[in-house]
Order: sequence, then structure tokens, then C-alpha cells
Amino acid sequence: MSASTGRANGRPASRLAAGPGFATCGLTAAAAFGWAGAEHWLWPRVVGAVLTAVLLLSMRDVVGINRLAVSLELPERVAVGAVVPVTLRVHNRGRLPVRQVGVTHRVAGRSGALLSGLATTIERIAPGETAVLAVPRSVLRRGIAPLGAIDIRLAGPFGLLVRTRRVPLPGDLRCHPPVSAGESVSAGGVDAAGWVREWRPGDPVRDVHWRSTMRTGRPLVLARDGAGEAVWGTVIVPFAGAAFEQALVRLAGEGAGVLAAGGRLCVAEPRGVHHPVRLVEWLDLLADIDEQSVPATAVVVDGFGHVAGHLGAGGRLVLVAAPDQRLGVVTDRVEVDRWP
Repeated sequence: MSASTGRANGRPASRLAAGPGFATCGLTAAAAFGWAGAEHWLWPRVVGAVLTAVLLLSMRDVVGINRLAVSLELPERVAVGAVVPVTLRVHNRGRLPVRQVGVTHRVAGRSGALLSGLATTIERIAPGETAVLAVPRSVLRRGIAPLGAIDIRLAGPFGLLVRTRRVPLPGDLRCHPPVSAGESVSAGGVDAAGWVREWRPGDPVRDVHWRSTMRTGRPLVLARDGAGEAVWGTVIVPFAGAAFEQALVRLAGEGAGVLAAGGRLCVAEPRGVHHPVRLVEWLDLLADIDEQSVPATAVVVDGFGHVAGHLGAGGRLVLVAAPDQRLGVVTDRVEVDRWP
């Protein structure tokens, strides 16, 4: 999968916040100078000068946040369950060093975070230097979501002043069901005679693909080219739960195998009917299906008829729906496999 880089080198507005001790420190310094002026004592002046210096250091340490250029490099498409390499670069374009640079980032989809969170602290970045960090992140769930924004945080001594800056990142992250080599071969591997599919009653023993069968533990046979196998049809009725996600993993492997063997896909789901011709289109389609949606019966019926019309007599159609889902669709022209 290709890698994308989200760069954020502009100068968006930052937010300055005073910590709990800022007002106390400032008032104490003012009181010390006032006392020293009234009583002409030396030690209140020393106390006031020290506290004032701490406040000035706090301001200096947070002033350089808008001179930081940030980029985040990560793959554009990732598989659920994978650990992906993420490279964070923070460049200091200012004339002063910055210390204790806090960086956080998260990518959230409709159902929650897609990636494990990034939260790190860079101890020091000298003027003109770039801090480069490799931060592996786990892919938590399926979905397509904007990359969001990187939050940068600088804090002065004792946390008296805190300055934060939110930098938007361009682009989307696409998290699709995993398609490993074994899965894609088991469900649709390329062979001179055709692609690999599940065994059905009546299939001859000579068509069994023993290598894939031994690898997966399920009987698999070679699907010979024919009118019924030219198009592989799928109707998806989303529902919440692990069973739906497992069905999508199986679909990802089978569809990838069909495309690799030169076959065609016809997929109906609540948003409409699709005919992906490339692997990335197929994976993006599966990544963006919302398991919380409740499709209208008319949409499912119309999609079922469209897909069945592509298959012809003897074709195969896979229906992904909850076990208790009743669709009221009857067909005797094609064989229907129901998952899970």
C-alpha cells in the first residue's frame, strides 16, 4: 500500500493558558516588590526578582510554538490488526531551542479510534534541527476517517504557562479488513484453471485444490470458468458485532482472489450497487460500510435483484446478514450462500 504524508507547516493560531501557579507567582512578585519599596528591604526584592525571572522564562519557553513545522508519515491504507510504521518529524524554524515538546494525535471514525493514540514528548529541539521519531501504531478497527490534527504543547517551568497549537493534517486514513496471503489464496487464489472457492455438494474430487485445503483446513476447489462464475455477487446487510467483521474479512479475501484471477464483482449494500474493478476499490468499499446502519428492505430487495441478474443461471451469490435477519427475498436462479 502507498504511504502518505500529512504535512502541517502553516502558522495556525495557538492558545495560551495560565497554569494554576501563574497568578500566584505574579501576585507574589508584585507584593514582594511593593514590600521592598515600602520597607527598603533587600530580600523582598530578591524574591520578586526570582519570581519575575521564572515568569519570563515561562514566556520564553512557549513563544516558539508557531515556529515548529510538523509532518506525519504513515500508509494511506492499512489493515485491521496490523502494526503500521508512523514517522513523526518536528522541525524547529526558530532562533531559540524548544524544550519539552508534547505531541499528541488520534484518528477517530464513526465507531471510535481507528489507530492507537500517539502521545510523546521531545526533550529538546535546537534551532534549525529536526526531531524524527518512529512510532509504531496499531490499527484498531475498520473505517475511513480524516487524519485529523496534531496537537503540539509547550509548557514553561513548573507549568506556569502552557501554549497549545492544533495543526490540521490533510488526507484520510483507510482501515480495511485484513487480506493476508493465506486468506487471499484460500478464497480466490490464481490458478491456470481458475480461482479457488469453497467446496459445494456435487463438486468432483478432481477439482479439489489440495494445497489451499491443507492451508486453511476447509475444503476448497478450483472454480472453472463458466457463465455462472464470471461474476461473483455479494449482498451485504450490515449489523453490529464481531460476526459481521469476521464475515468482511472473509469477503475481503474472496473478492481479492476473484479480482486477481480476472473475475468481476457485483456488490449491493445500503448505499447502492457497486462494481469494483481494482483491489483498492474493493477494500475501500469494505472499509466504509457502516455496521450501525439499518438498510431499508426495498434497497436490499432491489440490490438483490440487480446482483442476481448479473449472475445468470447457476451463479453464486453471497448474502452477508445477521442470522435472524429476514429479507423476504426468494430466488431459484442462483445459489445463495449466507454468512455468517
